Amino acid sequence: MTSSLAIIGRPNVGKSSLFNKLVKKRSAIVTNLSGVTRDKNIGFARISNSNYLIIDTGGINDTGDKLSNDISEHAWDAAIESEIIYVVVDGSEDLTATDLDILSQVRKLNKKFFVIVNKTDKKTNSSVQEELQKKGYLNKFIISAEHSIGIDEIRKNIKEYITPQDASVNNDNLKIAIVGRPNSGKSTFLNSVAKENRAIVSDLPGTTIDSIETKVNYNDKEMTLIDTAGISRKYNKSGKVEYFSYIKTIDAINRSTLVLVFLDIYKWLGWSKS
Repeated sequence: MTSSLAIIGRPNVGKSSLFNKLVKKRSAIVTNLSGVTRDKNIGFARISNSNYLIIDTGGINDTGDKLSNDISEHAWDAAIESEIIYVVVDGSEDLTATDLDILSQVRKLNKKFFVIVNKTDKKTNSSVQEELQKKGYLNKFIISAEHSIGIDEIRKNIKEYITPQDASVNNDNLKIAIVGRPNSGKSTFLNSVAKENRAIVSDLPGTTIDSIETKVNYNDKEMTLIDTAGISRKYNKSGKVEYFSYIKTIDAINRSTLVLVFLDIYKWLGWSKS
């Protein structure tokens, strides 16, 4: 178990919005589309001159396809490894079967957890708060991550329950961006070097859609590897998610000391036609 907070929940309940508010930077892509966060996103919340490790996870669901299963597995791994868990639900809707299943599974972990009722700024007839009360989920926070409502109470809660960590920044830390077109093996390389399943690996192009930072040690020297989304020629004609993925990749390149460009030897050298 690590001294960290895992933020979990079904897709599109506002987990990444909460994560970004806590770490005070736009580390995770946030849209109204379901399933945008896939790999674990890690950052530090700075509270009263101490640093607290926060883990944002992909949405847990039971659609049954391999990618969804991998995303859910990564989210549960983060929950199991963490000191406390935040289960985020959408306060503008009633609780779903997936919400209830996640809450039930978290209860069985015998860990300290809190229910985060998000999006409460929306005027709806949702009975989510009453449902939680009836089912015995009393440790909860009522927030709107988008409008920073309730975030101060969340930060106090983190300070109370999580052991702070050293997040000292070494300006000499080597940053390496891993870039290339979709499905060229970037995430496989990251997992191999990090010696853990840090990023989800799939035969499906576009599995990684956000930039994921991982610290590794090599010959007693710390470096940061940044796994990026695959870039295709048509990124600017695609949807909002693809555009922001491209922007995050360019940002990773600009912040890096070294850039590794991955090519698929079995395909023609050049832009993806996907």
